[in-house]
Amino acid sequence: MDVTSFKIDKDSALRGCTLKEADLRNMYGTTVLAIKRGEQIIENPAGDTQLMTGDQCIVLGKPERLCQLKISLEGESEGQSQSCSI
Repeated sequence: MDVTSFKIDKDSALRGCTLKEADLRNMYGTTVLAIKRGEQIIENPAGDTQLMTGDQCIVLGKPERLCQLKISLEGESEGQSQSCSI
């Protein structure tokens, strides 16, 4: 298991979704441990926590599943390849 973080940018498919709607646990086998929103840390966020632009999500999961999540969030924009380094 690894822990990594992902930033929610203005173009993210998750921007505006709640954690429940995002369903990261079922889709990727990952768990959001905390969200850093500005200077605030939201520990063990509830399912109704909405993801906002600039949020830094601290996520726990198997490395390969974290890579899948990262690729799905970032996509293949501006020539990015489907490789991942967590």
